[in-house]
Amino acid sequence: MSEGKRMRRVTQAEVAARAGVSPTTVSLVLNEREGTRLSDAAAERVREAARELGYRPNLTARALATRQSHAIGLVSDHAAVSPEASALVRGALRAARELHYTVLIAETDGDPGVEQESLEAPVDRQVDGIIYATSRSRELVVPRGGPAHPPGDAQRDSSLGGDLCPA
Repeated sequence: MSEGKRMRRVTQAEVAARAGVSPTTVSLVLNEREGTRLSDAAAERVREAARELGYRPNLTARALATRQSHAIGLVSDHAAVSPEASALVRGALRAARELHYTVLIAETDGDPGVEQESLEAPVDRQVDGIIYATSRSRELVVPRGGPAHPPGDAQRDSSLGGDLCPA
């Protein structure tokens, strides 16, 4: 993919045109809505058209609609330099994958400015939570007001080797 150009996504409207149904029908089928009056044949045409066209759901749009991103942030000050910390990252990735979550990883290298940006970035992307893994115990300013909790609502769980706070 060349710089400045994105891969073009197949839209639900294109799937609808291929299947001979409305975009609303495509949405109902692909989002597996129950209790619709769609025929099995129409639903199968939609699924086949989606497969043929290589349709992939827009996860950003889905996150806006469901208020769940299925992503978490993992911010660490020194994860890449410590065997213990890298085991923590591998464990977080494995656990997230089992729950169908994506992990956005940032390392601050102990720089306070980078740390604050790295904690704010996942909140700005509306992640469902943030794991903050520190190499030492200290006071931490966590961004407030993310979509998954009211301002001021945060948890600390040092038994997991870091600060956990819903984004």
